[in-house]
Amino acid sequence: MKLSVNNKIGTLHSTVRWGHNGIYHTDCFGDQQINFYRDCFPEAVYDAVENSETGNRIDLEFNVDELIPFENKNDVVKIPPHQFNRFVRKDQPVHPFAGRFYPKGMLLGQPGIFKVNMTPFRMVDVCEDHLKVDLRHPMAGKTISLNLDIENIQNNHSERGGSCNDWRGNILDGIGMKTRYNGTPTDFFKEDTFKRLDESPDTRFYQMPRYVNHLDDTAIRTIRNQYEKILKPETKVLDLMSSWTSHLPEGRRFEKVTGLGLNEAELKRNERLTDYVVHDLNKNTDITLETNGYDAVICAASIEYLIHPFETFKEISRILKPDGIFAISFSNRWFSPKAIHIWKELHEFERVGFVLELFLQSGGFKNIQTYSMRGLERPSNDKYYGDHYHSDPVFMVWGQNK
Repeated sequence: MKLSVNNKIGTLHSTVRWGHNGIYHTDCFGDQQINFYRDCFPEAVYDAVENSETGNRIDLEFNVDELIPFENKNDVVKIPPHQFNRFVRKDQPVHPFAGRFYPKGMLLGQPGIFKVNMTPFRMVDVCEDHLKVDLRHPMAGKTISLNLDIENIQNNHSERGGSCNDWRGNILDGIGMKTRYNGTPTDFFKEDTFKRLDESPDTRFYQMPRYVNHLDDTAIRTIRNQYEKILKPETKVLDLMSSWTSHLPEGRRFEKVTGLGLNEAELKRNERLTDYVVHDLNKNTDITLETNGYDAVICAASIEYLIHPFETFKEISRILKPDGIFAISFSNRWFSPKAIHIWKELHEFERVGFVLELFLQSGGFKNIQTYSMRGLERPSNDKYYGDHYHSDPVFMVWGQNK
């Protein structure tokens, strides 16, 4: 770790690329307020950035253990079940499930761990007489490619205190939580996984049109940019669980864009749609569209409302052409009454892992990839601008039909 003596400030865009169990991950972080005098960097990163200028790009490769010095690289231990504090919540007990993450403060009697510790640990195995837990950072032992884009750098003419940020924590926070543990499926699917606070028909909840964007403009632009990379022009696209906007790239022409959603007024207003189908997937998972009829299916900010995802994934596989793309994107905002129970309990990167499990366990997809973007500045015209500095995070999972 190295503290800078270079009194400069700037904006640094970091892209971490890594693979695990045959899945390729890209995780981006836009750090808008880097201070090269106060903030802490690994020595290799600081040496590379120290003499850089605006517009430069730096490419590095690390074993993550080089970025975060783990005190114990074999910190996987067995504990008796009573050392997992199930009663940290007043409303209901917390049950341990294999592959899931929990705050370290839930562990009782572990040296150096206190109740206020929110750092995640992984539950590796759940047995009647013991629990096995992994206390290491979820990226421990993994190799990453790191791209640093210097978007802005300038001299800092005054220094009047402020906080010291650990840049490593920003880029690595949470990203390893979306993977399976040693290839074993994560235990997401329980009796109440797909329960909801409001179990009334979805057609009633969505009967009134909502002409609002559920994400800020920066997040929407991020989704559009990703669609532009993975959706080919002049192809047929199905917008699943669609509304009055589809977030498709504005300059990209498609042969056909079908919207499938619950509110006809919203679908009629969507200018990107060439046709639409009013359909409730939670009531009927059979979709009346032709087999192998589409090159891509997209689903934005809606996967958290689906109560029969495996049946729906099977239908999507039928509708898609071979090698067709199924892309799911989401953020950290949703309608709470209609979101499935487990969604609200998961860390945002565990939600990526949950969607990954849907792809993997459905068995119909290959070449699966994930993407995340965090840390960008929220637009000044957004209604939450004064409350939240950062833009809504964006997470995406996609794969090709087998």
